[in-house]
This record gives sequence, C-alpha cells and structure tokens, in this order.
Amino acid sequence: NQDGKVYLDFDGNNIEVPAYVQDIYVEVETTDDSVDPVHEGSERFQLVVRDVNNVTTDSNGKAKAAAFITDSGENGGDDDRPVITEITGGAVEEGELVSFDVTLSNA
Repeated sequence: NQDGKVYLDFDGNNIEVPAYVQDIYVEVETTDDSVDPVHEGSERFQLVVRDVNNVTTDSNGKAKAAAFITDSGENGGDDDRPVITEITGGAVEEGELVSFDVTLSNA
C-alpha cells in the first residue's frame, strides 16, 4: 500500500497474522448514532489474542484488552444522555390520583 500499511482480512472472527510479523495495530470503527441519538450507556468490547502455532500469550492461552464506547460526552463527543424536555400535570379532586406526563429527549 502507498501509506506503508499492510491490511489484513477479517472474516468476522479471526485475523491471520503473516509469518515474521511482530507487531500489529488494530483499528475498530464504531458507529456514531448522533443523527437519531439514543443514550446506551458505556459499551465495552474487547480484542482477544489466542495461542495459535506456539504463540505465547499468557497462562490462560490468551491475551486481551478492553475498550469502551461512551456517548455521555466524556471524551469530547456529543452528550446523548436523556434530558427532561417537558412535564405536564393536571388538576384533580382531593383523594384522587394525579398523573404527570414526562417527556425525555434521546430516549
């Protein structure tokens, strides 16, 4: 490639690293849902490397690292947390139930 990078194929489960390669850099694209924002809380995913062909990782036969996707504005992105945009109440006679309608954004 002209950018000096070697791109490896991902079959949905595995990436085969060529012989004699000592380091790889993995990028995972995430989806920005800011067009129709919904607060999902912190989302965790991980990259797991397993022993194959005598590659040593750890005593459990694997090495892993976690990453977190946030949508509450912590990392400089947009804040998708819901906000109360409207509350409406009503009038009732004493002893009756009163109802309130609460409207949230990003719900």
